[in-house]
Amino acid sequence: MTMPVQKFEKPNKTIQCIRMLKILKAKKYVKKDEIAYLLGEQTSRNINNYKNTLYDAGYPIAFKSGKYGGYYLEYDAMLPSKKLNDDEINALRDAYSYLLKDSNVPNKRVVLDCIGNLMLGNESSLTDQELSVFGHFPLSMPHDEIEKRYYLLQTAIDAKKKVKILYKGYNNDNYKVIHPYKLFKFTNWHVFGLDETANRDAFLFNKFKLHRIKSIEVLDENYTVPFSYHEKDHFDTVGLKDEEIIHVKLKIFGNVGRTLDEKIYGENQFIQCLNKRKHIYLFEADMKNRLVVLKFILSFGSKCEVIEPIDMRNQIIYDAKKTIEYYNQTKKSN
Repeated sequence: MTMPVQKFEKPNKTIQCIRMLKILKAKKYVKKDEIAYLLGEQTSRNINNYKNTLYDAGYPIAFKSGKYGGYYLEYDAMLPSKKLNDDEINALRDAYSYLLKDSNVPNKRVVLDCIGNLMLGNESSLTDQELSVFGHFPLSMPHDEIEKRYYLLQTAIDAKKKVKILYKGYNNDNYKVIHPYKLFKFTNWHVFGLDETANRDAFLFNKFKLHRIKSIEVLDENYTVPFSYHEKDHFDTVGLKDEEIIHVKLKIFGNVGRTLDEKIYGENQFIQCLNKRKHIYLFEADMKNRLVVLKFILSFGSKCEVIEPIDMRNQIIYDAKKTIEYYNQTKKSN
């Protein structure tokens, strides 16, 4: 079957080399004609030229003959991130600690998030304690699998191709057809775009975590980014704008309250010691993502009382009663 070609009048060699590299990182073996198709080339005659340029740049590209063979990278590279030397990492450690203690820094949370994401891009240089400090727990999924998904989706973004994914939800797995617009990292990697399967009458924007995608198929169907789409309408410095903002007000008991000011948990964060002798603290902040907020609250155990929001306070009370019931039933059965 002859595949349709997305025509470029004057392909830019640098751009095409970068795109070819992404394609090779996304798939184990790729035929020359398939590379040309994904690059939007009318013929495959330029592919060898791109291959040689990438080889000279330090990316050894080899070829395997046979029905299931094709071009491939002899070894892969890391996900895009700034690789830091020891001096740079130590400097960022010191800067992060200083910023935590200084409350007069403009855009403090933005700066801390930037440092945190930079540090997370150099996980091998961090201790387990530092990984936790930067709000990150390593995934159980192999890193090369995340890389494969990243580059496959980036290839689809560059070629403006629709993608069919099998996504692991909280209740079950679902197939979705998406128009991938952007890959971004907020603790973990996400893909953002239009979700055709979210609504029968209108496409909705959605985000998907790469480690929850169980399969990816780049479809032979193009999509067009609408003129009305502007990235700044959907993203701010801390993630997606359309996520619900929850005003959280907590009363924290015990010495754990003394460490609250070591991290920025949300916008407009406010911490006050109500009783120094009894170690009672008041915590307030505007936070995003209800599940993240619940995990944050539950991490304090019995040392936390939820004051606001009221519905979350009631949910915590209900869940606590159900937990007691389960333990009582287990006690009786024993």
